Amino acid sequence: MTMFPNYPTAIPRGAKLHPVCKDELDIDPLPLDPDVRKMKYYGMDSEVVTALRKSLNFDPQVRLPHNLPEHGVALPGGGATGALADVLSGAADAAMNPRMLVHMGTTDAVFLMPVVSRSRVCVVVPRAPLLPFYKTALRVFTVEAWATILSSYFASSLCWHVFRKIYASSERRGPRFSDSMRQVLKLFVTLPYSSLPSLQRVSSRMFAASCLIFSIIVFSAFQGSLVKILTSPEHSPDIDTLEDLDESGVSIAVTGTLLATAFNGVDSAVWKRLASKTMLAPSYYIKKGLFEDRNLAVIPEYLPVEESYDSEGRIHVVGECLATLAAAYVVPRQSPYRQQFETVIARLVEGGLLAHWNDVTGAGEDEEKGG
Repeated sequence: MTMFPNYPTAIPRGAKLHPVCKDELDIDPLPLDPDVRKMKYYGMDSEVVTALRKSLNFDPQVRLPHNLPEHGVALPGGGATGALADVLSGAADAAMNPRMLVHMGTTDAVFLMPVVSRSRVCVVVPRAPLLPFYKTALRVFTVEAWATILSSYFASSLCWHVFRKIYASSERRGPRFSDSMRQVLKLFVTLPYSSLPSLQRVSSRMFAASCLIFSIIVFSAFQGSLVKILTSPEHSPDIDTLEDLDESGVSIAVTGTLLATAFNGVDSAVWKRLASKTMLAPSYYIKKGLFEDRNLAVIPEYLPVEESYDSEGRIHVVGECLATLAAAYVVPRQSPYRQQFETVIARLVEGGLLAHWNDVTGAGEDEEKGG
């Protein structure tokens, strides 16, 4: 059997597998000799192999694919790459990494029954940057609230100007509206207002008191909302549609040949432009472009996209996914184990064990798991 590191279903013991750059392992480089390229895993794939071993009473030999640690594709001139090459050549009786149910380019290998009912093919992009502080402060209130505050200020300035004109008999020249606006602004921002004309009349005092009460209410609401925003910083809008992804101009990398043609076959101008930007790239290039340069998007081969992959919140899953596909293991068409494997897998699916193993994979690599 072949099995390669693949988050979250096949994680090597003693290693932390990066969820996007799947071969970014914290272990020594893998030996080149395929006979000794054996690894112990935990996760759903390991548990399935253990269940097959116990049910069918055999001792499986789990190795990495001979050439590339990926699902692989059939080549136009014959032959194949990755785990598919081992299955077709007879070097492996099964490829024990769930592969999405898309045409493999050959009829000499077949899928077993699906072990993942809904594997969403989505694009992962860098998280949008934080909003500047001045934009964050302006977002404390809605546009309608800011319009109400400004309208109240101008209306109060006009009323105060009328009061000043009425009581300006002792002044040598008439009051200016700009002075009235400046004096009311002191009331609105709760600055010292000792320089205001003496408020001799009750109407003037009531007006000044109403301005102060209004400003206290607004400032209290502003401070409360500002504390909430500062403790939970806001980001600019993330890329959530394929149109946004196209307009962003970023290149799109895939982690395996299986998804190199993810945007092909759809008669859409947006999809065709995205297909022209898609390329197969090594993990070190993806990691640099996604996390450091922040100018690269990636389509992971198999990820549970319902939750974030990055504990630091540096990446975002585009809301509009490319497809929702099932995933299954692969065996040779004439495999004598096909029916027995499907019987065991059917029992695991019916019992809900596959979903359970996927849920508990992140509990920690120190847990005792089969494989």
